[in-house]
Amino acid sequence: MKLATITVFICLLLCVTAAAQEPRPQFPMLVSWSPDSQYLTFTGLVESTNAAGKKDYTGSIYVCKADGSGLRRLTKSANAEFVSSWSAKKIAYSKSTPPDKTTEDIVISNADGTGATQLTKEAGRNSAPHLSADGKKVVFTSTRDGGKGMVYVMNADGAGAKRLTTDPTGVITFYNPIWSPDGKRIIYYTEKGDKKDQIWVMNADGSKQTLLTNNIAHNFYPSWSADGKRILFISNRDGEQALYTMKADGADIKPIAGVNTFNARMSPDGKHLAYVMGKFPKADIFVSNADGSNPVNITAEKQY
Repeated sequence: MKLATITVFICLLLCVTAAAQEPRPQFPMLVSWSPDSQYLTFTGLVESTNAAGKKDYTGSIYVCKADGSGLRRLTKSANAEFVSSWSAKKIAYSKSTPPDKTTEDIVISNADGTGATQLTKEAGRNSAPHLSADGKKVVFTSTRDGGKGMVYVMNADGAGAKRLTTDPTGVITFYNPIWSPDGKRIIYYTEKGDKKDQIWVMNADGSKQTLLTNNIAHNFYPSWSADGKRILFISNRDGEQALYTMKADGADIKPIAGVNTFNARMSPDGKHLAYVMGKFPKADIFVSNADGSNPVNITAEKQY
């Protein structure tokens, strides 16, 4: 299926469902672009009250156009769904099952949310899936080996899972692995309880694991530029949490967007950035030029 066909299909779907407005998520997060750079998916947290009468937040996957219009909730189950990524034909995300939400599994579906198939059945948390650009592989984190989260890769049908990282100390957790645009490298970040999360890159087979952020400050949620030459990431290295960019070898670090940025992705065509800005439980998604200029809030109240 060609990208143009996918775009037309999703556009028709959004137009048909536009009349049924969805509840506005209080905290949109973890944004991702469609391969044609026309749409965004994101995790949206909606406030609810649990059985004990206390506030709770349930995550669902939402989709909208890049200008914020045509908002639609893609997942509508009783589960809590988080983190989404696209390939040319599919969307992958993770789901946790109530009431205890102690297990989490990876699901793959069609671009319109239909045909959802659970890929993982192992115990523990299988989360943060990211589809390779060709749609053949999924990189993700899992606690299936009974310890901290590690990085794994599997085929897009769930077969052939292979662990790529290890930690003899038992204290490091690995988070949010992301394929490079050419599928040859994977970027991720680690945490070991010292409030100094660090960004690493490795080859697609797990070899040549390289620290990029030199154990300075708190650095997390890395992602790639469209050409794979630079990396976007969040850091508090200058005091406030903000969006930065650096070369793929960790050099030439520059700030892009301001205070309280949460995560960011560059569009596959390299023309725009989408990023989340705000403090829990209220945030918004902004879309700007690739250099961070001319940001527009696409999830302002008037859009819903």
